[in-house]
Order: sequence, then structure tokens, then C-alpha cells
Amino acid sequence: MNEELQGVKNELLAAIQEVRAEQKESEARILREVTQVVHQVVHDFETKLLTAFLRWQDNSNTKFQRLKADTGNATREIELRLENVEARLEEVEKRYLSGGGQTQ
Repeated sequence: MNEELQGVKNELLAAIQEVRAEQKESEARILREVTQVVHQVVHDFETKLLTAFLRWQDNSNTKFQRLKADTGNATREIELRLENVEARLEEVEKRYLSGGGQTQ
């Protein structure tokens, strides 16, 4: 009887070891699958985030280029006005220095 109990005990221990091995294998498979899903979710999120940022950057670049052009136009307009004022001032100085602008 003692041998019979030992045989049953050995069978139970073998079955327990088999179940533990299967459990470890299942846990490893689940961990791989979860890791893969997490990586895919992170990748998708990064792609969406970078796509949104690229759209924002394109929009900002367009606005910056328009601002740069507007500033360039305003600068040229100021330069032209300043040249006009300088020319008119030069005329006034010529008249004044030549005596044509003095009142007696």
C-alpha cells in the first residue's frame, strides 16, 4: 500500500509540475501579446501626435511666411517714405540756405 501511495504522490507531483509549466508558458504568451498591443498603441499614438504636430507646423510656417512678407512690404514702404521725406527736407534746406526761403 505504501508503494501505491508513493506512486500516486509521484503522479500528483508530475501533474503539478506540468500545470505549473503550462501556467508559466501561458503567462509568457500573455505578456508577449500585451507587450505587442502596448507597442502598437504607443506607435499609433506617436504617429497621430506627430501628424498633428506636422499640420500645426505647416500652418505656423504659412503664417510666418505671410508675416515675413508683410513685414518686408512694410519695411520697403517705410524706406520709400523716408527717402521721400529726405528728398523734401533736402529741397527745404536748399531753399533756406540759398536765401529763397527767408522772409524779410
